[in-house]
Amino acid sequence: MTLTDEDHLLIAFFHGMVPDWRFERISSEKQTAVDRNWPAYVSDPEIVSIRHQLRSMAEADKQARERKIIDQNEINRLSDESRPFLDQIYSVYGWPKISIFGAPATEDYWLLVQHQPLAFQEQMLPAMKSAVDTGEAANRDYAYLFDRLQVEHGKPQHWGTQSHCEHKRAVLYDVDDPKCLEQDRKEAGVEALVEALRAASSMCELLPE
Repeated sequence: MTLTDEDHLLIAFFHGMVPDWRFERISSEKQTAVDRNWPAYVSDPEIVSIRHQLRSMAEADKQARERKIIDQNEINRLSDESRPFLDQIYSVYGWPKISIFGAPATEDYWLLVQHQPLAFQEQMLPAMKSAVDTGEAANRDYAYLFDRLQVEHGKPQHWGTQSHCEHKRAVLYDVDDPKCLEQDRKEAGVEALVEALRAASSMCELLPE
C-alpha cells in the first residue's frame, strides 16, 4: 500500500476479489499503525481449505511438542502425515505467499516444514528465500530455517536461533559473526538473544537429568 500523492492510494498484490474497504484521511499529527499480518482476502474455496488444514496440522504439531512428556512416536507420525500435504501445496503454489494465503497460513506452513526431515527442509529453503526477497514470507521464519540447516550440517549459524541444553541451560551453537549477532537478529525481526536464551533455558529445566 503506497500513498502516490495527496489524493491517490496505490494498493498492490491483490488476488481475486478486492475487499470493500473504506479509507479515511487523517492529519499528519495523528498517530496510526497498520497491521502487516492482515488475513488474505482470497476467497477461493481451495485456498480457504488449505488455510484451515495448515492451521489444524500446525496446532496438532505444537500441542505434541508442548506436552510435559513428549511422545516421539506421535511427533514422527504427525510429521509423516503432514509431508504429502506440504509437498502438494509446494508443487502447485511454490512457497505459499502471504498475499494469497495470509501471514498466519504461511507461518503454519513454515512451522511444519521446520519439523520435516533434513532433505525436505533443504528443498524448501531456496523457495522460501525467494519469497522473503519479495515480501511474501517472513524474514524471521527464514532465519530459523536457515540456521537449523546450518547446524545440521555442522556449520556456524547466522542469526543464533539454534541452541542446545547443557546443565539445564540453553547454549548457542556456533555463530558466524558474533559481533553483529544482535543487529542481525533485530533486522530479521528475531527477538533479543537474552530473551531467547531465557525462554530456551526454561525449557531445558524441564528435561530429565
